[in-house]
Amino acid sequence: VSSGSGAGNIAFDSTVNGGHALTVTAGTGSVTFSGAVGGTTALTSLTVTGGGGISLGGNVTTTGSIDFNSAVTLTASVTVSSGSGAGNIAFDSTVNGAYALTVTAGTGSVTFSGAVGGTTALTSLAVTGSGGISLGGNVTTANGAIDFNSAVTLAASVTVSSGSGAGNIAFDSTVNGARALTVTAGTGSVTFSGAVGGSTALTGFSVTGGAVSLKSVTVTGTGTISITGTGITLNGDYESDDGDIGFTGPVTLAGAVSVDSDADDDATDGDITFTEAVSGGAYALTLDADTGTITLNGVSTTGAITLTGNLTLKGTYSSADGDIAFTGAVTLAGDVTVDSDSDN
Repeated sequence: VSSGSGAGNIAFDSTVNGGHALTVTAGTGSVTFSGAVGGTTALTSLTVTGGGGISLGGNVTTTGSIDFNSAVTLTASVTVSSGSGAGNIAFDSTVNGAYALTVTAGTGSVTFSGAVGGTTALTSLAVTGSGGISLGGNVTTANGAIDFNSAVTLAASVTVSSGSGAGNIAFDSTVNGARALTVTAGTGSVTFSGAVGGSTALTGFSVTGGAVSLKSVTVTGTGTISITGTGITLNGDYESDDGDIGFTGPVTLAGAVSVDSDADDDATDGDITFTEAVSGGAYALTLDADTGTITLNGVSTTGAITLTGNLTLKGTYSSADGDIAFTGAVTLAGDVTVDSDSDN
């Protein structure tokens, strides 16, 4: 369906069905879908282009690829699905609208090339595609949940924000890409279930929210790692070549944790800062800043505590069963107690 290269608009005022491919091109005009597409009989594929924008007022279902080549506006809460197979879904421009968007691509990939919610924040976003999710722009909701159910690749430096309220943000798999990632969840929780930067290190990483849970994080160069939360749960390795690494809020270890602000072992080293006490449970804590400064406010664990760097300490450092080792100059910022037999 084509209105040529000019400003002719194309409107589907009701539903669209049929087990065939649909291509819609409106030149500089707009394309409007007021009803469901493929709701009764899924299309085999859908490609839509309209320089005046694409309006979605109903769910979109195919058994193959879906490509929105122009800016999309949601006029209702919408699910875009390419079925359970390998159909890829691509949003080649921006997505806006004060509604919920759910995107499912089966074993295919999902690509957002532009900002999502940049002009009008979505109410929520959920994305699944086992072929991976590519983010090329910021993602914003109005205090609503954001859930990336599959592996995420950063195609640009990205901010993911659920606003100032209680919208939770979840990355249910890995995150990779030589870009910076900033995540803000207001009073909501932030959860990373997989490693961040494990395959391709990020250039920077910042998280702010209520409860924050993280696996391993790796950034390159002087890129920093900054984590702020009302409760921070760590499990794994947190590494920057030369950048500062900071945790603002009480920290609980859910596994052995290593923090290294000199991962490339050169002469330029970042600092490591914990603003509140660390509760280690049964796990070891290893901090290595080399010539950088480590600032701590106490650690309690049954595992080993190993600190290397210029140490600024206050509080209690206790381990029921593990060794406690301080390597480097120590400055006392307050009263300090060290107990390597706290369970006696």
